[in-house]
Amino acid sequence: MVTFFTTAILWAIALGSVYLYQNSDHEVMKVLAVFTAAVCIIWGFATTHWGLHLLCLLLLMRYRFPFQFRAIAIDE
Repeated sequence: MVTFFTTAILWAIALGSVYLYQNSDHEVMKVLAVFTAAVCIIWGFATTHWGLHLLCLLLLMRYRFPFQFRAIAIDE
């Protein structure tokens, strides 16, 4: 239960930092907001339950879009 609240708080801080980044006019505040958001997102993913990670992986595998590569002509 504590892990859920920790993860929720980290994600809330990250979203708040993104909001501050978008609404701030000062460069220092923008840098601090981006740094805070990055740290909270990393820790948020690290503390998330493994079942959610597995669900996200399965969703990504289900909705994976194939890349279409073009042939490259090689001059000899």
